[in-house]
Amino acid sequence: AFMQAVGMVNDHEVSCYRYRQLVK
Repeated sequence: AFMQAVGMVNDHEVSCYRYRQLVK
């Protein structure tokens, strides 16, 4: 469960980063 939570957070961070790159 812990690793799954970390994976979700990591995916969220990556999504936000890619989103910011696209906006830029």
